[in-house]
Amino acid sequence: MAILDFFRPEGRALLINITLSCGIGFMLFGYDQGVFGGLLSNPSFLARFDNPGVTLQGQIVSTYTLGCILGSIIAIFTGDPLGRVKSVMLGCVCLTIGGILQATAFTVPHMIIGRIISGLGIGFNTTTIPIWQSETCLKPSLRGRLVAVQLTCLVFGFVLTNWMNFGFTYVTDNEISWRFPLGFQALLAIGTVAFVPFLVESPRWLCLKDRHEEARAVLARLHAKPIDHPDVKETLEIIIETI
Repeated sequence: MAILDFFRPEGRALLINITLSCGIGFMLFGYDQGVFGGLLSNPSFLARFDNPGVTLQGQIVSTYTLGCILGSIIAIFTGDPLGRVKSVMLGCVCLTIGGILQATAFTVPHMIIGRIISGLGIGFNTTTIPIWQSETCLKPSLRGRLVAVQLTCLVFGFVLTNWMNFGFTYVTDNEISWRFPLGFQALLAIGTVAFVPFLVESPRWLCLKDRHEEARAVLARLHAKPIDHPDVKETLEIIIETI
């Protein structure tokens, strides 16, 4: 039973796991925001890409932001058809691919493609994660706090990448000093998506798609109560009335 409970959390444990997954996703956002800042002065990085000028460096950095914007715009149209969970998974897949491409880059176009794909993933995640977090929290009084936790994780991700870049300044003669920080974002994306199979879809989204029985089952897990419990029924009715 203990093993089953671990892979199928309910109530408070389920909310904690969702928050942890969302937190890692936002930490990845902060990490990606700062990872390139420490690489532009890395001798090994500059030598690999034939000492790109300031303009080209700016283009490499800014393509990530363009990817973020594009990913956010796409998420506006794909968020409801795909759902919250699949949107987060799609974002993490993009981030994993983008991180691998950047870590294995040998040319500027290779690097730029990886930056754009990573940006797409961040756009998906930063658009979807706050919605998923709030829609799976049954206590309105907690929703603002949990979103604040995500922003704290974002700052922590930025701190992490700066300390990592600082640590690798001691081995700037080796390409691992910039390949590892770029590839590490893929590990964070995998960490985010690793929780998802054991978590739940947004009950509000399920109701929006007229999948009321699935929404009832999700609410039962969030309440940690039987599926026919009055609290589950009441919450379901409230969601159906408000959408």
